[in-house]
Amino acid sequence: MRLSVPLALLALLGHSSANEVHVVAPSPGPGIDFTTITAAVAAANDGDIVLVKPGTYNFTTTVATVEAKSLTLVADGSVVPHGIVEVQNLGAGDVFSIRGFSSIDDLAIEANQVDGVLWSEDNILGNSSSICTFTDVARLNLLRTRFLAGATSVANSNLATYDSIFEGRTRGHPGFIYDTALFLDGGHLFASGTRLASVDLFGSIPDIFATNNPAVDLLDVDADHLPAHTILPGIARSYEASATVREGETLTLEAQGNPGDFVFAFVGTQPNQLILPANSGALLISPTLPPVFLGAIPPSGLLESSVTMPYMPPGVEGRVYYSQAVFYEVVGGTAILGPGSMVTLLDESL
Repeated sequence: MRLSVPLALLALLGHSSANEVHVVAPSPGPGIDFTTITAAVAAANDGDIVLVKPGTYNFTTTVATVEAKSLTLVADGSVVPHGIVEVQNLGAGDVFSIRGFSSIDDLAIEANQVDGVLWSEDNILGNSSSICTFTDVARLNLLRTRFLAGATSVANSNLATYDSIFEGRTRGHPGFIYDTALFLDGGHLFASGTRLASVDLFGSIPDIFATNNPAVDLLDVDADHLPAHTILPGIARSYEASATVREGETLTLEAQGNPGDFVFAFVGTQPNQLILPANSGALLISPTLPPVFLGAIPPSGLLESSVTMPYMPPGVEGRVYYSQAVFYEVVGGTAILGPGSMVTLLDESL
């Protein structure tokens, strides 16, 4: 079932700050600013967007270093990067967002001392030589992110993850095949609709290996051998918006839940994180206005909504928005915080 989103959402969309867009492609050509992600990220100013066109990008070690600035890194099609994205020393108001790097290959993230927000959506991470590590990340939001390398490490961080997958990896001699899916050192974990799977021949390796007593809240999670945790009532819901959209094009929003659920959407320009077990979720954005009603989940379980995106003022190349679904259970009167999704609005010429 497809509905047209009320014009109130368009009003909300008009309040984002403008960003410069740096276009990356494997080969030079008209409209291409850089041929490496490394150079584009280095040249980007605070708050800019790096738009990566389809292709393969080879690096020996580091794809990019994001330090002390906000940045959006988004794939505009099938992108195959090799290497590591380093994120470090972000301030409380800084945001690093990465979306759409979903080719199974060799991209890892190493993040350290992020006082702001790290947002990962629709990425496949983990590389043959490096695991993903997140240390001292104040607000780590993972949406539909899959970790392949095993032993993903999250230390002294607050992690909210929806519809993600953490996998162990076969290591070493065939007689010693084991690997936990997630190392969790302190902090707070909220997970919804997420699967964690260690590799273990002996049946004793936990899917989450925890130290320093992290708080763990789980909703509809597939995992075994867990640390002390709280199981939240209900089932996981899903929500997703188009990754990139040009001016004048149609943005699609998809929400999956129980038939009869009322679906609302918060919209804002600044991601956040506040884990709220009472609402079986985490508030992932700082909304600018009250939520917009999208509709009721039909019998099929899938609600599709759409909105035609506005044209930006002359000279504005791109804007970034964040939205989050809220599912209201009519029977029981419970509001469930569903996943969030990031949208990059681009000039029609890009």
